[in-house]
Amino acid sequence: IAYDHSALKELFGLPADWDWNDADVSDLLAGRLRDASPIEHLTNDDPPVMVIHHTSRDIPGEIHHANFGRTLEKQMQSLDIQCVRLMTSDPADRNNITSQNQAVFDFVRQQFDKKNDKRD
Repeated sequence: IAYDHSALKELFGLPADWDWNDADVSDLLAGRLRDASPIEHLTNDDPPVMVIHHTSRDIPGEIHHANFGRTLEKQMQSLDIQCVRLMTSDPADRNNITSQNQAVFDFVRQQFDKKNDKRD
């Protein structure tokens, strides 16, 4: 379970043995969870986003699971906000790093080009 990560428990001041499945989530904790979620703060005037996930982490229980990117992309599309989501192979693969860096460069360049077009 991705949310059963020690860093998240620490972030919310929960004990290390906190059991998300059996514990009662107070209104205060539920509010803090919503406040910490980027998806909860999306508005249609937000900037484009690029999300990169690795296939090696697309497994149940991984805190960097690609489901976040899939959910973010769907929510952003519903608000007509550009979301570029990439699923790449092993991050240690040099060819992957080169193509991933190129994708990031292209995304950033595209955003600057759009901004410059608006100035003309």
